[in-house]
Amino acid sequence: MVRQCVVCGSPQTKYSSYSFHRIPTVESKRAKWLKACGLEHKSISKYSVICSQHFAENDYDEHHSPKRTLLPSAVPSSVHVKQEFQFTFIKVEDTQNAESEMLIKCESHNQISDFNLPHVSTDVQNPAQLEPEIAVRYPGDLQVSHFETPRKAKRHLEFVMEVIEGQRKKIRLLHTQNQRLNKKITSFATLLADLKEKKLMSNEAHDAIKVHFKLT
Repeated sequence: MVRQCVVCGSPQTKYSSYSFHRIPTVESKRAKWLKACGLEHKSISKYSVICSQHFAENDYDEHHSPKRTLLPSAVPSSVHVKQEFQFTFIKVEDTQNAESEMLIKCESHNQISDFNLPHVSTDVQNPAQLEPEIAVRYPGDLQVSHFETPRKAKRHLEFVMEVIEGQRKKIRLLHTQNQRLNKKITSFATLLADLKEKKLMSNEAHDAIKVHFKLT
């Protein structure tokens, strides 16, 4: 049985690029997680997990690489956490070949990363054209540009596989629930018939109940 995120339904499979974290057992911390994600106690178990899409980067302890470990103060969100980036472009003159390089400073929630792009012509490298890739939330958001490189194609294919697996899981669950409901309806109809046969229920009451619950 494939475990999945109790917030968004993302399955925990070998194709998954997310990390999954169990809901705390300490009652005070557990209550914070459930409230933040809009979950109820009865809807989760000791095996329930929440995926990393609902945590910010500063929720993780960077000293536990490569395994992603949450900080004690981390609390998830019911929505997918998106990184907000700001790009600052700094022109650096290169007197050797009359070209220039661009220093891109990428500022996230809790970290600043510098990337040097050597020997980039200012005629080609227009800061207005460099925009962060829009996050894909649904398969319908995918475009040809999302498959331009093998790395992009692999990442978005994994995303599609996760969505498909999640939908299959939901279909199987609905099918099981439908079967259980049909069994309950059959048992109820049988009980009504027995009560009528044993003269414990009038014909009028029997027929009224069948009409009300649309029993055949």
